[in-house]
Amino acid sequence: MLTKLVMRLKALSPGLERAVMNRWYQYVAARFPQPDWTFMNFGYAGPEDEPRPALSAEEEPDRCCIQLYHHIAEATAPSGKDVLEVGSGRGGGSAWLAKHYRPRTMTGMDLSGNAVGLCARLHCIEGLAFRQGSAEAMPFADNSFDVVINVESSHGYGRMDRFLAEVKRVLRPGGLFSWADFRPSAQVPGLEQLFAAAGLKLRRSENITAGVLHSLDLMREQRLGLIRRQAPRFARGLLREFAAVSGSDSYDGLASGRLVYLSRVFAK
Repeated sequence: MLTKLVMRLKALSPGLERAVMNRWYQYVAARFPQPDWTFMNFGYAGPEDEPRPALSAEEEPDRCCIQLYHHIAEATAPSGKDVLEVGSGRGGGSAWLAKHYRPRTMTGMDLSGNAVGLCARLHCIEGLAFRQGSAEAMPFADNSFDVVINVESSHGYGRMDRFLAEVKRVLRPGGLFSWADFRPSAQVPGLEQLFAAAGLKLRRSENITAGVLHSLDLMREQRLGLIRRQAPRFARGLLREFAAVSGSDSYDGLASGRLVYLSRVFAK
């Protein structure tokens, strides 16, 4: 029932769907505080010859999700820099970036106050901090960061153009913006126009749909097991959609070409 309601809202009113999904993110952070669930992205499993990060035994179960962060962060050389992740969710990505790359500072920002509170409890790492804030009105001064990272979050924003303007504002001259997310194929030309109008220089452009689908296949049983063990029955359908397991609207969209998953790197 809950899954059908959200899918109907998605078709009827994007604004209402965003409001419901913001409440959903608040609920998930409050209802599922488990420290073994800190990543929410679809993950990435690229070609065999593509370099893969070395992970600890503790990190290995999250390999696919971490590899998506590695894919978009590696091009920004974040070591020793001031880095911002917009849409940090449960904080796994920001925490891994802080440990693996050792930036000077690592800030994770999310709209959900519950998620920010959860992150502060789960991730105690020197130089890592979490802030509540909107992607369209960030609580930071101009020229605050050398790198801005945004992973699978912007599809839920009300105004992508405002988000991109904020990214440009908080980046220092020469700073890098690395982005990855999915979109309906029909919306890609409009998205590219927004990127072009943002005043940022394109450094890298990739369609990584195949690698994301491969990741979802690899993680299917792990994610279904987590949902069965930890979620109440009424929420399982929506969590399966949220996790994009096979048979979900997101998975089927990526497999059919109705959705594409893109990554971009820009410079200010």
